[in-house]
Amino acid sequence: MELPGNGADSLDRFMRDRTADAPNVVTVETDCTAVYSALGNSAVSWAVKGMCGCTSLIVVSERAVYFTHYYENLAFCSGIEGVPIKFKKLVLDALENGNEHQESLRGHATDFRDQRGLAAFIMTPTEEDGVKLDYRKRVKQLKEKVNDIIGITPEVVPYKPIDCTDEDVLGTNALGTALFQFDPRQNEMDPRALSKVWIERREVYSHAWTTPGSLSTPSSPPGPQISQTCFGTGTTKYVSQSVLAGNIKDYCSQAAKQGVQDPGSGSLSRDFNKDTPEHVYITMTWPSGSAFVLSEADCNHYLGDLIMNGCDGNDGNNPMNWKHGGTVQVDKVEYKIEPEKSRPTAPQTPGGSCDAQWKVALDSFTVMGQGWATADYGKGLKDNLNGCGGSAYDFKYETGTDGHEWTLTGKTPVFKKNCIQDAIKSAGGPALSCSGSG
Repeated sequence: MELPGNGADSLDRFMRDRTADAPNVVTVETDCTAVYSALGNSAVSWAVKGMCGCTSLIVVSERAVYFTHYYENLAFCSGIEGVPIKFKKLVLDALENGNEHQESLRGHATDFRDQRGLAAFIMTPTEEDGVKLDYRKRVKQLKEKVNDIIGITPEVVPYKPIDCTDEDVLGTNALGTALFQFDPRQNEMDPRALSKVWIERREVYSHAWTTPGSLSTPSSPPGPQISQTCFGTGTTKYVSQSVLAGNIKDYCSQAAKQGVQDPGSGSLSRDFNKDTPEHVYITMTWPSGSAFVLSEADCNHYLGDLIMNGCDGNDGNNPMNWKHGGTVQVDKVEYKIEPEKSRPTAPQTPGGSCDAQWKVALDSFTVMGQGWATADYGKGLKDNLNGCGGSAYDFKYETGTDGHEWTLTGKTPVFKKNCIQDAIKSAGGPALSCSGSG
């Protein structure tokens, strides 16, 4: 499977080229469209492009994909004079019964309901502010209809419509595009099947799984059935890779020593970094009474290699490699990483601010940060500030309107701005110029 390189420009080129030359583009110029493809031994690609206010529903599982394009002026608003809105007929009724240009979702429900890897997304336009949905009532009805048919509520992925008359934007980048990719064997080194969904500049879905016999040879027993789901960078819950790596190592060591499920539960679960932005649950779940033997090596492999390192990479909008979690199902055993805290939009670089004020004998300083010092209660920063004569520290995690996630106050001898700035950088923060009279 071809994937984008690092950087926003690479992702723009990837989405532009993939949606331009996808074997199947989900658009008929005169009507709304819905397509269905079973996922088997051949690669599949579906795309929409030039989304200037239209809506798209994408439903995926390990067995199939269902991809729609709903024209705004036909199904959602009466933008064309003399053309009535046909939302019920072209959207709700078509999901049930299909029509000339739309496959019925109800008719293929068994390929989605209760299937592994099931997910659904609604790409829909916002108002001019880029936040409020343009068609909140209709999106709500669409979500309810999909849930009734396949048993899950789609995730809404809003987008700000592009100007379809602007040739400098249309078809030149990822804006106004969505793409589904499936490959029965993702690459030479990894024989697992892989599906991905991209919406504009975001990878919203990545799911890898082992198809029967793909890891075996005629002379060897079949390997375990493995499926993987990444929660995706579209969520506001995420943790840093470096912190998570240590958490996984600790969890797997503890789990191997315990060897059995937690009392009164069907799982073995631990939470780490509580009361910090990096709060995360790591869990293994398996049927009680089964012959499963917990292996520390397998634990590190499935949680570390597959979920942590296998999710949220190759994303130009995620240069700090934030980890949003996911699951791996190995036969009847589920491995799960689940960040707990909703956070500001993931930063692309460490951020913060610094202020130092002269107070006669001592300076008082305030440092705020985002994207660094998110799990150690400021220990690394305070250790570096000790070299500046720092004292009277007060550190607290809090979320500010400017996106900062913590604040540290303290005192130093006078005129230590440069030392404070160096301490911030040494602790993993940005290069800041402290304001104030200190």
